[in-house]
Amino acid sequence: MTEREAEPIALAFSAQGYQTMVVEYNLLDRGPVYPNAIDVGLTALKYAKTQGPPHYGDANKTILMGFSAGSHVAALTNAMGNNTEYLKTHGFGDSPLTSRLQVLGYPVIDLAAGFPKSREEAFKISPDEQYWASQNLVTDQTLPTFLWNTCADAVVPTMNSLLYAEALARHHVEYDIHTFTHGKHGLCLSTS
Repeated sequence: MTEREAEPIALAFSAQGYQTMVVEYNLLDRGPVYPNAIDVGLTALKYAKTQGPPHYGDANKTILMGFSAGSHVAALTNAMGNNTEYLKTHGFGDSPLTSRLQVLGYPVIDLAAGFPKSREEAFKISPDEQYWASQNLVTDQTLPTFLWNTCADAVVPTMNSLLYAEALARHHVEYDIHTFTHGKHGLCLSTS
């Protein structure tokens, strides 16, 4: 996650009346990203659902949003939040723990679909290949999803969004996908 994909986005949504929080997960400088990043995401969801109501939040309207690699984390967090075995093994109990919907901006979906550039780099992110292709974890229970990307993205190929949209369609999950012609990687909210 870059700084511009964190607090500035939270503040923009907060200015519109949403309660927001930024979730930081470990990057490669601390070792493999997964499964730690999923556990951090699930911990944040649990916190939002338990602490939201006392602070005038609606626990049933939680949205998980991610950008670039953060989209991969968001999609995996929601997928594992519906996986009873994963939840039990990682100390989250046996009740589903997901948001209401997910927003994935210029998403990394499959670690073998153009980002990162090599299998060696993907293995550094996760030596366990079950976490590589989030489209393979889409089920009928996957949350409604909004995906957006640009054709001009030179970092994460548009194919990532298409792979996820195809999986969502195959499982009859509601989704919107917007692919814009122009725009570099890292547009965030594209407000400047």
